Order: sequence, then C-alpha cells, then structure tokens
Amino acid sequence: MSDRYWVGVDQEWHDANNWASASGGVGGAGIPTLSDDVYFDGNGNVLCWPVLDIECNNLNLTVSMTELLVIDADAIIYGDFIEEAGYFGPTGGPDHVIEFKGNWLITGGTFAVGTGIGTDPLCLFSGIGVTYANNGSSSSSFQNVLISGEVTISGSQLSQMNISQKLSVTGIMTVNKQGWSTICEIHIGGITAGFDILTGEINGSGRIIFDYKNSDSVPATGTIKIRYFRFKFQDNLSTIYPRIWDSPCEIEFEYIVGGQ
Repeated sequence: MSDRYWVGVDQEWHDANNWASASGGVGGAGIPTLSDDVYFDGNGNVLCWPVLDIECNNLNLTVSMTELLVIDADAIIYGDFIEEAGYFGPTGGPDHVIEFKGNWLITGGTFAVGTGIGTDPLCLFSGIGVTYANNGSSSSSFQNVLISGEVTISGSQLSQMNISQKLSVTGIMTVNKQGWSTICEIHIGGITAGFDILTGEINGSGRIIFDYKNSDSVPATGTIKIRYFRFKFQDNLSTIYPRIWDSPCEIEFEYIVGGQ
C-alpha cells in the first residue's frame, strides 16, 4: 500500500508523472492502484478528468483541496471516501458506475453527480457494515443510487442524499436520526425520479421523501419499515398502489393547494 498525491500538470489521471508519493512532491510515483491511498490537497492541476476507469483504496479530498475531480468513467473506491473540500463530480455515460466499498463522509466541498449522455452515473454502495454521513453545509446530489451492501446513513445535514433519477435497494439501507434533533432524509425528486429495484430492506428512524407523480409507484417487493415515509404529491390526482408497510413505518402525505 502506498500514498499517491495529485501533482498533475494536466488533467490526466492515467499519467504516472501526475502523481507523487508525498504532498507537493515530485511526480512520477505511478498511477494509483486498488491498494493505494489517493490525496487531492491543492498541489496539482485544477482539473483532474479521468476518461478511463480508475481505482484506489481510500480517496481523500482534503481540507486544502482546490481541484475538481470530474470522473467520466467507472470508478471503484475500495476503502473510505472522505471529502473535506473541493469538487467531486461523476458525469457522462452511458452506464458509468462509481462504487463505494467503504465508509462515506463529507464535511465540506461539493458532491454532485452530474447529468451526462445516456444513462447517468450510478453510485453503488456495496460495503457491509459501513456508514454514510453528510456533515457538510450542503446536500449531496445523486442521479442513480444502488444500495447492495449494508449502509447506515446518519449525519448532521438534514438532507443526506438527493436522488434525481432512480433508487434501488437490494441490500439493507438504514436511515437514522442524528441525535435528537435531525431526522435525516433521503429525497427522491425529479422528472424521472422514483424507485427501480426494491428487493432489500429500508429501515431506521429517519425519513424517505418521494416527490410522487401519478405515473409513479413504490414496488410491492422488499421491506419498508423506516420510521417516516412521505409522499409529496406533484399532481392533482395520484394513485398509490397497495403494498405492505412494516411497523413502525408512518406514512405521510403532503400536497400543494393553490400554490401553497
């Protein structure tokens, strides 16, 4: 296992000369592998834009990061993802997958999965017994999300995950309160937003908010026993199809009348 620090003179991730073995060091240390810890700390080209698949162990976007990491490819982060500053923005398509196998933590910076061509990027959370926490000052923006592992979501930011396209859960997604005051939320909202595959379990003391259109539905499969599930109606008429809601799930309905 080695450290790789971004000191690039251009935007090429796959150039061995753009990586150093120490902060601000001399390039030439080699392209990061699945066992290497990667650091962005304000010492390289402002844009790093991989267009070929990437991998690393821990990915650290440090408090001194001034760069933008824009990924137009597949990526696997085998360790933890930590963002303290900077910009992390998977984009493009079709069918790019950004896989997080470890813990996920944001305390600053911007996390925004952008709109691309074809199928927008899927963020895959595959770790078992891992945590996800947005303790930054803004919500994290996703397009498509798949929880295939066992992920516990709880942070100081009220809105932990804004999903503009599809949420799939084949593993276990736990959304919890943060202390006594913050009921953490997953917000599914957008023109094409909704559920895709639901064969796993959604639980916890938090809330799911679904901007629900009459063309939408919640799959009848899987288990939903999160404390709060809110339908936020977007149409004058909406049909909610039957499914089993397991205790202690409380179903909430929100609708707008006269623009209020």
